[in-house]
Order: sequence, then C-alpha cells, then structure tokens
Amino acid sequence: MGQELYRCTPLALTLCLGDYPSQFRRSHSSMFRKSHHFDVFNKVPMLAEGNKRSSSGKLMHPAKSEESLFPRSQHGLVPAWIVFEKQVLRFFGYFKETVPEHRIPYQIRKVKISYFLDDDTIQITELKTESSSQCIVSRQRIRKGHSLRSDAHVSLLDLNVDKTITLLDRAYHITECDTFTRNFLNRLGICVPPAVEIPKDPVVELRKAERASMAANHATSKDFRFAKFLQNDRKVLRFSAYWDDNGDVRNLEVLFHLSDDTFEIKEKLQPNSGRHSNGMFLKRAKLPRNAGKLKPVGEENFVVLNVLGKNMIKGRFLKDRRETSFGDNSQYYNETDLQIGKSINVYGRNVVMTDCDGKTKEYYQEKYGIEEFFPISTPCTVKPCEPVAREFKYPPYNGWGSFEDSEGNCTGIEPKLPKVNFKKFLEYDKLVLRFGAKMISSIKENNDRLFIITYYLSEDTISVYELSCRNLGFRGGEFFGKSKFYWPDQDKYTSERPIAYKSQDFYLGAVINLRNFIFKIVSADLFALKFMEENKEVVSIF
Repeated sequence: MGQELYRCTPLALTLCLGDYPSQFRRSHSSMFRKSHHFDVFNKVPMLAEGNKRSSSGKLMHPAKSEESLFPRSQHGLVPAWIVFEKQVLRFFGYFKETVPEHRIPYQIRKVKISYFLDDDTIQITELKTESSSQCIVSRQRIRKGHSLRSDAHVSLLDLNVDKTITLLDRAYHITECDTFTRNFLNRLGICVPPAVEIPKDPVVELRKAERASMAANHATSKDFRFAKFLQNDRKVLRFSAYWDDNGDVRNLEVLFHLSDDTFEIKEKLQPNSGRHSNGMFLKRAKLPRNAGKLKPVGEENFVVLNVLGKNMIKGRFLKDRRETSFGDNSQYYNETDLQIGKSINVYGRNVVMTDCDGKTKEYYQEKYGIEEFFPISTPCTVKPCEPVAREFKYPPYNGWGSFEDSEGNCTGIEPKLPKVNFKKFLEYDKLVLRFGAKMISSIKENNDRLFIITYYLSEDTISVYELSCRNLGFRGGEFFGKSKFYWPDQDKYTSERPIAYKSQDFYLGAVINLRNFIFKIVSADLFALKFMEENKEVVSIF
C-alpha cells in the first residue's frame, strides 16, 4: 500500500499544478464530505485510487482501465499484489547517450529493466562497467508518452525483446530477457523474439585502441617473472614417486610450483617405520639437473640479443629474458621433465615418478596434448623394517651408591628411587629374626666375642650388635649398621647384581661371612625358632 501511495502522490501534485488557475475560482458545491483512500472489493481491503474524490465531489483520479491479461474470474477474486508477490520480469537492453565535447558522438550504456508484477512498477538499473554503475530510474509507475496529463501507464504489453520503448524522454532498446520472463510471456500468448546483439560501444573501442597503442612493442620487457607468478600462483603439479635406497623403498610426493619453477618433495612415512622425521625430504627450491657442476653465485651465463656501442664497457646490451635463443641452456628441472615412468636426479638420489593427480593430468592435456597416463607400481621393500627385540644389559657397577640406585640411573634420564615390594612390606613389616653368634678368627681374643645378628624380613637387611663382656678389652655396641650383605668372593663391578644373604641362610650352626668377618650362629630367640619351624620351606620369591 505504501508503494501505491508513493505512486499516487506525484500524480496528485501534477494535476494540482496543471490546474493552477482553477484554485482561485469559487466552488458552488454543497458536498463537503472527506475523501477516503481505501475501499473493500470482494472482501479484500485495497487502495481505492479510482474512487478518490475531492471536497467538491469530483474524481481526483480517473478510474483505472479495465484492460487485463488474465481472465476476469481470476482477476476479480485475488488482487495482483498477492498473486504476483516478489515476481519480477527482467529485460536487458541499452540506450545511446550523447557525449558532449568529445570526439565520439555517443556511447552505449547497458541497462537492466525490472518490471514488478505485483504493482506494475518499473526500475531501470545500469549494468556494472568500468565507467559507471548506478540506478537510472527508481521503482515507480511510468506514464506513456510525453504528456504529464496522460492517464495510461507503461504495462507488460509494451515490453518485449527487439523493441524500442520511450521511458521518461529516453529511448531504450530491449535486446534480451531472462528465462523466467520468456516463459511467463509465452504462457500469456505473447511471442518473444530471439535475443538481439548489442552494438559495439565507441567509447570502449576507443579505449582499447589507446591501450594497444601504449603497449610496448620492443622484443623484450624488463621482467616476466612477476607476470608468470600472477598467472600461475598457487598452481602445483603433484606426482607420486619413490626412491630405492639400496633395497629400502621410500615413498615420496613431488610438488612442482608453476609460479617460480621450484620443487618440494615430501616423504610419506609409514606407521612404526622407525624414522624420526617431519616428512620433509627436500625444501622448496629450484632443483639443478647436475648438482655436482653448479656454478657459484654471480657466474651465471646468459645470452645477449643486441649490443649497442663499440665495446662492452661503454656499450649497452639486452639480456635474453624470454630465452628466445636456440638450444636448451637451462640447468634446472622444469615441468617438461616430469613424466610418469621417468626419473629425476635429486642431489644424487634417483627419484622415479609413478603417478599424478587429476589436476596435473588436466594441465598436461590442455598444454601439451597428452591424453594417456599409465601409472606404474612401486616396488616392495627388500628389507622390511621389522622391530628387533634386544635384551637390555646394564653397564658394570662403578662402586657409587647401591646396585638398585645404579640400575635406576641407567633406565631413565631422571633418576628415581628404587621400587619397594609393597606386598612383602605389608606381610613382614616389623618382623625380625635375632640370632646369637660368635666370631671365628685366627686371633684368640676375638673368639670369645659375642654378637647379636638381626635379620629384617621386610627388607632383607642385616644389622650386627656386639655384646659387652668383662675383661675382653672390647667395648660393646653397634658393629654393623642396617644394610644389605652379599656373599663373599663375588665380583661387584659387573653388570649383574650380586647375590645377597636371605632368610634361609640363617640357622643354628650356620657360618656366614659378613664383610670378611666370619660369624657362627650358636643360638636364636624364641620367635626366630618358632618362625623357622612354621616356615620350613621359606624361599625368597620376592
């Protein structure tokens, strides 16, 4: 409804301006009722433009024409703004615009004419070009002809392909329409001619001629590498390849960048291959054909096309940047060297191409006309990488710390405390066996010395305590602190842990050697005797 009000407002203003002298005449009408804008037709509220009257009772707007493209039964029941909501017919055309103070008489401006079926409004928009792109005519109903008092508006019957229509004193020639518009007009019984070619724009042709005249006509230009980069940026040729390293086949992926003719090779590492690598076999760089004969930087040979002057010192020369000289003087691999079944020398490694991806095949088909690509199989590895189980051997003991601490330093970078048998600790915690012993020695005085040997079952450690006796000359007290004791005559400085004393080595009459001191067990306390009777087959299995 807002569009209808917007459409009617310019018309009311036009009629008022056209009838300007009549505003000063006196009206003899006796009807002073207020005009209304809305009415109800077939139980549908709509804008009643045809029934709008002035205060004098005269019609301010003439009634609409009864002409319609649709049957009366359909037209009368549902209004057009409901049936054709959001449906637009699009026509394409052009108009000629005069160019003042220019050497060309006119220019062609391409436009798009949109016809809205819901309210018969027209919008004209210029297609986007180098020079301009704007909305020429905003959406509105356009009257036919040049007279502002004309009641007829441009309708759908006035628009068709290969037809010239005048809209707001400008002639538009329609050349084409979209598929929806063509089908819609055909269903209405309107024949739509085929599309018409738009004539050439003199301004565009003039600009093309000026650009062609400004282009350089000399044989060489300054640098073609940037143009090649813009044309082939992010275009990569991808090949599958392998390298046979004396029976060990390495699967590779060869990438060739067309923007700067550089190679990049990645290795496809198999799971559990045993190789510590990030997958990069060759970083992105140019790949020389013969790596052993590369010239140092600054000694590159090039071809001179022309020399101006008597000598090379004061003269001028042109470098052949397009490589127009005869013969292949390139020392680096390029795209023509990459083919399935062929090999390239990657710094002494023979890399064989086996297959390529779909984009690479399309590139070689378009540029070189290669139609058939036959991939080859990759040979199997003669010596597969299989894990070999090896027994770990500890280094020899060096005498520092205990054997358990030394073994812990060999199994990890950060030293850790030796693990304790927690099950054995809970079962034998605070259980000790005490034995009475005498020292056996070649010295007569030592044979009368008495000792108490304590064995700790939870840790397999031993402590020795000397009893004080009168007139022996030895002070009693701790003889050996709590520690582990090992069998005599063993080589300590080896990778194997020596054998230590266990609980089954202590019984009545047993002779033990503790750090070159020989003791003979002569007695035991009641708990030790009871424990040995109840556990006759005690074996240290922990």
